[in-house]
Amino acid sequence: MKRVSIKRLAHLNDILIFLIILLWLLASPVNISVPLDDVYVYFNYARNFAEGRPFAYDPRNIPSEGFTSLLYMLLLVPAELLDLNTFFVTVIINMLSLALSVVWIGRALRATGVLPKGGDVFFTIVLAALVVRDPNISALVYSGFEAVFGLLWVTGMAVSVAYALDAQRAENVRRRWLTIFFVMVFLAHLVRPEYVLIGAVGGLLLL
Repeated sequence: MKRVSIKRLAHLNDILIFLIILLWLLASPVNISVPLDDVYVYFNYARNFAEGRPFAYDPRNIPSEGFTSLLYMLLLVPAELLDLNTFFVTVIINMLSLALSVVWIGRALRATGVLPKGGDVFFTIVLAALVVRDPNISALVYSGFEAVFGLLWVTGMAVSVAYALDAQRAENVRRRWLTIFFVMVFLAHLVRPEYVLIGAVGGLLLL
């Protein structure tokens, strides 16, 4: 019973941190001029994809691979189909990715027991405070670039492998998390291949 209540408190803490980061990013004044130049490449590919010219950069319908992140570009296609502001969509994606990444880092620490009891909660709170107060991170979120989105899958790799190796979990649950780990690796590779290497280094630090 006590363990269940502790888990509920931990989940509540995760939800609160997630919401606080989102609200802070939404409320913080940010000087937005224009997206980074590379972001317009994604916008062009997504627009042509939505107009029936998949993987074409311009109306000539010549397939090419000028985008860096396949998964990030594909996420922008529905925005083009729905005639949404693609830059606004990239900002929302980055906000959600950043908030969830912080929560996942805390969960990975909790599962591995790297920090003393309760230390993961304190660490996550401090990390969240540092993240929302860093103007460089805020600028990156509002840049429209996929770097923050890539961080999501790096932390996803870390938390899934931490759960897969958690001896306190049932064997079938651990196998399920191992499967999720490989899905995270695949998605990280679709964002940018180097994120798989970054995730591997992060996993070694946790374990």
